[in-house]
Amino acid sequence: MNAVRAILISAFATAAIGCPKADQAKRIEIYALTAPPPARAAQITNGDAAHRVVIGKGVALAVTSWTTCPGSPDTALSSADPTTLGTRTVYRRGMPDQFLIFGVRAGFTTLTAKNGCAEQRYDVEVRAD
Repeated sequence: MNAVRAILISAFATAAIGCPKADQAKRIEIYALTAPPPARAAQITNGDAAHRVVIGKGVALAVTSWTTCPGSPDTALSSADPTTLGTRTVYRRGMPDQFLIFGVRAGFTTLTAKNGCAEQRYDVEVRAD
């Protein structure tokens, strides 16, 4: 009986949310879970024209990923220059797609979010603040 209930709940959820279209673009984006300290800079922009992160030196921001890829494997997040922007995976409540990003020194670099079917690069500016 529990198996039938699980199937019905899954079917209802799929009908309510909808399935991704087969021709839908494969996308992955990151979003902030926390806010920066008062008077400190940290912003993530997900736009059609640009994906950008602005963060202050010494500021840490918890982020998570979102994707259009159903059942995709865990997200990986990496900085092209870890001496400018650091990243750490945070395992919170069994969610391996949550991360900490932090400004190490003022400068520019690239942050890449990637999973089994999508990849997105973010232009990063770490400000001296």
